[in-house]
Amino acid sequence: MASGNDSNDKSIMEAQVENTTYNDAQHNNVMVVEHIEGELWTGINKQTMLAFFVCLPGRTEAYSKYPNRADTEDIVQAICTQLSAYELTLIIPAVSASYINAELGPSPNTPWINITWTLGAAILVSVGGRLSDIFGRRHFMLCGAVISFIGTIVGATGQSIAQMIIAGVMFGVGSGFQEMGFACIMEFIPNKYRLTALGLYGTSAIMCVFCPLITYAFIAHTSIGWRSAYWYMTGFHAFGLICMFFFYKPPTFETKHKDDGVSKWKLVSEMDYVGLFLFTAGCVLFLVGLSWGGRKYPWRHAAVIAPIIVGFFLLVLLFVWVFNANLKYPFLPPKLFRQWRGYNVLVIVGFCCGMLYYSMQVIWPRQSALLYVPANQPILRGVYANLTLMGTWVSLISVWVVCARFGHEKYQILGFICCQVAFVGALSTLDIGQNGKAIALVFLMSCVINQPLYMLFSMVSLNLDDQADMGVAIGAISTFRLLGGAIATAVYSSIVDNQFATRLPGQVREAIADTNFDVNDLLALVQAAAVNSAAAYAKVPGITTQIINAAQLAVKQAYIQAFQVVYYTALGFACLAILSALCISDVDPAKKNYDKAVHLENEKLETVFGAGPKQDAFDRKEEV
Repeated sequence: MASGNDSNDKSIMEAQVENTTYNDAQHNNVMVVEHIEGELWTGINKQTMLAFFVCLPGRTEAYSKYPNRADTEDIVQAICTQLSAYELTLIIPAVSASYINAELGPSPNTPWINITWTLGAAILVSVGGRLSDIFGRRHFMLCGAVISFIGTIVGATGQSIAQMIIAGVMFGVGSGFQEMGFACIMEFIPNKYRLTALGLYGTSAIMCVFCPLITYAFIAHTSIGWRSAYWYMTGFHAFGLICMFFFYKPPTFETKHKDDGVSKWKLVSEMDYVGLFLFTAGCVLFLVGLSWGGRKYPWRHAAVIAPIIVGFFLLVLLFVWVFNANLKYPFLPPKLFRQWRGYNVLVIVGFCCGMLYYSMQVIWPRQSALLYVPANQPILRGVYANLTLMGTWVSLISVWVVCARFGHEKYQILGFICCQVAFVGALSTLDIGQNGKAIALVFLMSCVINQPLYMLFSMVSLNLDDQADMGVAIGAISTFRLLGGAIATAVYSSIVDNQFATRLPGQVREAIADTNFDVNDLLALVQAAAVNSAAAYAKVPGITTQIINAAQLAVKQAYIQAFQVVYYTALGFACLAILSALCISDVDPAKKNYDKAVHLENEKLETVFGAGPKQDAFDRKEEV
């Protein structure tokens, strides 16, 4: 190890690596490991950012002295590929849905291509989190990567809507496992730098920022259209799978259970199958009911009400079960949900933030396509759809540049949610032709939308009494976040459709008041306006270009009013998030130390013989 006098001779990477002693969270031994201190986690140096994501030219020389850090960087980069991979499976099918329906449909089941993603991810992120807590994460992460990879091929070669839905199911299942990356990235990072690591983790998904634009470019400029975007996913998923296979080496089953010596079959026999069934069945029924409402059936139909009620009842029964059954490995550890301010309130805030985050990803592309971008300009539609993702990426940069340095997470979360409330209120004032205002508000709204979610993940991990429960703790809050997004998407989409249908006749009647159009044909014109296509207008008796222009303006006015109601509704959920955030308790600063939840299988540890971290730990040490 170079001394302080040699600091001027260090390379860029060497200068950022130093030995730090800390307590091993699993075995309570004092360890010395090489980890990136200072600038890599807490700084904003451009070269350290590059060092995190790519290999600097000086890496080989620097890491010849610190091989453990090279392994850790490879693992971080491997996990980062899974974040980008699962986000691609969310974005590309959503952007391509109308084109898929045009080629393979039309079919009323096309929305299920995207709905199945939410179903699979919401369920599997908790299931995978709990199982990986017990059996180890490597095989579950690899399983998710393989399933998603196969799903991209199934989708790219799809010949029917049913086959595309199967691909969507595979995306959802795979993404549920891949979303465990939030827990994976935090558990081998020192507690002090978990939020910084999360911010860098999210920032690494920069390729997803331009995904809608890339998808529209494939559609507009390739002979196979949307299939090119699916093959693009295939290539990236293959790359991510290779990285995970060779570099991701978390604690194995044997390492996790070397103290208790329990066998895999013993653990399998002690699994909480009742809790697993109640959770899976409850989530499936609840989300299916939401997805059917306003689409396949009216909201008052028994086919919608029954699964929602039964699903909710099963989820309530799940909590009754885990709190009263004496289980060694309950599906949801009851000790988590006994922490009211340390966990339950965070789940509620995550649920409300999910309602805002996922709704923006769904509502804004639809709003911009209907009101601000002509249908014959797919590239421009991609640019508008990209606004939320570009703002989200800026918000992730602020997580590690600002939020991780400032501390006081409670007040930061409260401040960011208040900003969201202000922007949601401003979005409700949008009108036709206000493209610049719309762009500015949507971008700024997206710039403050992700910080609360990432701080919640960090706070949950630090509040755990047992770090071995990190997978299920992060998985459960992710499930509730996705449930919030699913509820918001269903509610907001239903509001838009119902409000548009209610307001369109009045807007059409007002638009043609000063024309010579025969009022006896008003119903036919309203029906044509609801479809808003040239073919539909051509069937209206006495139609003229003037009438068509007036009807198209009426359509936009009806949508403007419909989206206003959506934003008013979102304000209610945002206010609930504020009330919940007021109940959050800040993380004890003492927990932001150098402890780590786990050590990697390829991490070289050294036991230190001495009384404390300030003693010269390098005089006497032995490898373990």
